[in-house]
Amino acid sequence: QVSHFYKEDLAEFPQRLVSMLRRHYAVLNPDVRIAMCRALILMRNKNLLAAQDLLELFFVLFRCQDKLLRKMLYQHIIKDIKNMNAKHKNNAVNRALQNYMYSMLKDPHAMAAKMSLDVMIELYKKQVWRDTKTVNVIVTACLSSTTKLMATAVRFFLGADDEDSDNESSSDEDDTPSARKLVIASGVNKKTIKRKRKLEKQLSKVNKVKKRKKKGAESVPNFSALHLIHDPQEMAEQLFKRLENENHAFDLRLNILSLISRLVGVHQLILYNFYPYVQRFLKPQQRDVTKLLMVTAQATHDMVPADVIEPLLRGIADTFVTERNASEVMAVGLNAAREIYTRCPAALGDGTLLRDFVAYKTHRDRGISTAARSLLQLARALQPELLHRKDRGKPGVDRDVADDDAAEGKGEEDDEGEEFDEDDMAEDEADQGDEELESDDDDDDEDEDEEDDEGEKDENKMEFDIPDIGDSDDGDDEDEDDGQPNEIVSLADIAMVNVRRRNDREARLASVLAGREGRPKYGARSPKMNPHSSTTHKEKRKAKNFMMLRAKQRFTRSHRSFRDKQIAMRKAMTKNKRGSK
Repeated sequence: QVSHFYKEDLAEFPQRLVSMLRRHYAVLNPDVRIAMCRALILMRNKNLLAAQDLLELFFVLFRCQDKLLRKMLYQHIIKDIKNMNAKHKNNAVNRALQNYMYSMLKDPHAMAAKMSLDVMIELYKKQVWRDTKTVNVIVTACLSSTTKLMATAVRFFLGADDEDSDNESSSDEDDTPSARKLVIASGVNKKTIKRKRKLEKQLSKVNKVKKRKKKGAESVPNFSALHLIHDPQEMAEQLFKRLENENHAFDLRLNILSLISRLVGVHQLILYNFYPYVQRFLKPQQRDVTKLLMVTAQATHDMVPADVIEPLLRGIADTFVTERNASEVMAVGLNAAREIYTRCPAALGDGTLLRDFVAYKTHRDRGISTAARSLLQLARALQPELLHRKDRGKPGVDRDVADDDAAEGKGEEDDEGEEFDEDDMAEDEADQGDEELESDDDDDDEDEDEEDDEGEKDENKMEFDIPDIGDSDDGDDEDEDDGQPNEIVSLADIAMVNVRRRNDREARLASVLAGREGRPKYGARSPKMNPHSSTTHKEKRKAKNFMMLRAKQRFTRSHRSFRDKQIAMRKAMTKNKRGSK
């Protein structure tokens, strides 16, 4: 703490501490080691030690088996680098530290490499090192032989989009009070010089935060980490090769599949062996099958030939969209087919499979019919000629909206003088007749086969959790209507099933018990003032067995009316009066 007063005498003291820690960090006492690190941090804060020398030492100290020390060093490294780049980028120091971290990722000590990777990821999320070199250094960790290192890097690319930084910035905004709140609070309190100065300091701090955020938003481009990779094709091929040859845990394999699919979809890569590999896991009984369907849809794009996608769609149709499965399974399969068609219109082919999917628009289950209608809207926007004539709709008219309006009684405008073409009206009537006949036939067939299919549906339940989306008809997004897919497929687009599933007995019982917690007991209040006091014979008789009291009840006096009591009392009083004479 007093070293800055003796700069000439203690010029070599920081370097001695650094050299001592670098040579003997493994055998030093933990308390002495952490005290020396704190002393170096104090001298670094007073600019008595170069940042590069200290930070390189701290990366070496990550090898120590001391969790408290590693946490302290991790926090100081991030804070120091962030402060160095607060006003302007220190490119020389940043470049040297990035090169050193690249060498630390190859360190034989797994914990040191893992902590170095965590530092780079945290600096990227805090928008300090948000450049191409940082991302490509993290790419090398995705191909590491250490499982923990690879899993951390893969999760970074799956979750390091701009949504994370937006969430962090929004949380920072919530912690910082606004200028309006400060002014209102100062107007309520008593006016003093001290409070006035405090208000001015707080307002200046709020303005500085706003300027810093505005400057950061203007200087930092809004790019995802996937766009900054130098060679995404090579990265996807190496990841897929390791996925085929190595046996990892299921969660890690699913994350690697998701990363490969994002690389293929964002950069429009060609990886033909990926689709048959994923198709092996597309079964309703598969764990996290909705995520696998999302991975499949994410990996499709315009550059993939239709011959590669058609077997995938056929497998989804045979495995998911069948009457043997539950309604949720069929709806999820239709949603997955819709996402694939959205990203790869060439997969429509001759429309045979598409027409089979669209035929479920009149299904009795609402989830299935909603998914089929969303697919119908997409086909109308892309290639309406592949549909049946009755499903194409009129040019410029949404057929589903027209049907809903007619069902709600809004079709009374026909009598108000509007003129229609007779041929169009005749065609509409014929189409409606065909639809009614088909729906009647379908209802008859469904009634006959409903009992036979109940047992099979119970066996083919899908192992996935449906998001709580609700009972909405907004299944068709604007992107789907325009035929322009989003860059990243959302899990809600696949698992969006408009159905309210019933809770089982355990869930209902759990909700009932949760509602009873903290609630006063119902029923009559106990007349006893002291809960530990004894009870009367009358209360004890209520708890006894009836057979014990059956003989005694013959001689018990029944309840008398007020008149009977009055007569008995008069007789007793008269008898006593006579006896006294």
